[in-house]
Amino acid sequence: VTGWLGGYNFQWAWASGFVIAQGI
Repeated sequence: VTGWLGGYNFQWAWASGFVIAQGI
């Protein structure tokens, strides 16, 4: 569960950063 949660958070952070980069 911890590994899955960590992977989910990592994916969310990556996606969020990607969207922000596109916004700029």
